[in-house]
Amino acid sequence: MRTREFEVPRDIVGDFFSQADEADLDIEMQQVNEDGELVVEIKYEDRERNAVMNLIEMVDDYYSDQSDDE
Repeated sequence: MRTREFEVPRDIVGDFFSQADEADLDIEMQQVNEDGELVVEIKYEDRERNAVMNLIEMVDDYYSDQSDDE
């Protein structure tokens, strides 16, 4: 089993958890960091790798869009 930690911005928390739930991923909430982002840990099997990659892309796209707006 693999583990991946995410810092999920509050603007995409709903979408992030919906997508993770649809993929039936094991999610553990860790804390809220100083930036107000929810820190979560996802445990997954190799066969669930694509679902985790989609979540990585979602978070990356959010930050990319934020930097474009500045």
